[in-house]
Order: sequence, then C-alpha cells, then structure tokens
Amino acid sequence: QLKPVQVHSCAVRLCALVYFFAFLGNVIDGPVMWLLTPPDGGWESSELIAMNKIALLPALIAVLRPWFWPALVACWILWHPMRMNGGQWFFFGWDQMIDEIGFLTCILSVTLTLYDDIEVESEDEAAVVERVEEKKEEPSTQ
Repeated sequence: QLKPVQVHSCAVRLCALVYFFAFLGNVIDGPVMWLLTPPDGGWESSELIAMNKIALLPALIAVLRPWFWPALVACWILWHPMRMNGGQWFFFGWDQMIDEIGFLTCILSVTLTLYDDIEVESEDEAAVVERVEEKKEEPSTQ
C-alpha cells in the first residue's frame, strides 16, 4: 500500500522529469529551431541554449530530491522566459502547460517539506478497519 508521501513525491518527480526533458530537448533542438526562426524578446539563440544547459542541473536535483523545492522554483523561473521568448516554437499548448503545472508543482513540493512528515497512527487505522470487518460478519437479525 502506497503512503501519501510516496505519491506526493512521485508527482513532484514526474514534473521535474518533464522539465528536465524539456530543457534537454531545447539544448539538442534549439540550434536548429532558432536558426530557422530567431527567438523573440531580444534573446539570442546562444543565450537561450546556455540558459537551458544551466536549467538541467536544478531539474535533475528536483528529480533526485523532490522535497528540495528551490530547485523546482529555479526550473519554473528558467522555463518562463524560454516560453515567452522562444519564438514560434513555444506557442503550443504544452509549453504553457509546463509553466502552469510547474507553478502548482512548486507549491506541492513546498507542502512535501512541511506536512508529509505527519502520519496517521497505524493502530487507529487498523482499529477502524477491524470494526468495519466485524460489522460485515455480524448476522442480520431481521
């Protein structure tokens, strides 16, 4: 049976993996993309590629340590100018979704550090399950 902290941690790690592969994709495909259509907003393609290379580190840290929320915040901050200034390549729905879901995952990561160390006593949970089982086994007096 999965504990809430495990599910919580997995959700943060999945978002961090999406960031990692998005940044890696920009490092690999960026030179070709921005050669065909230069980036907007006054950024040069070499600057955006360098920013993506730098962003790989906090993304990897967030995958390995999901409770270290500053790494995820760094990913979110570094992705936002990428989406806004990347040119025509960044106006698809998933690019904006990464921006929005990244913000929500930052909040989720912070709550991972604050609240998931509080667990329900297993004895209390077992007692409730036992009472439910007893009620099921009692013969009906109707």
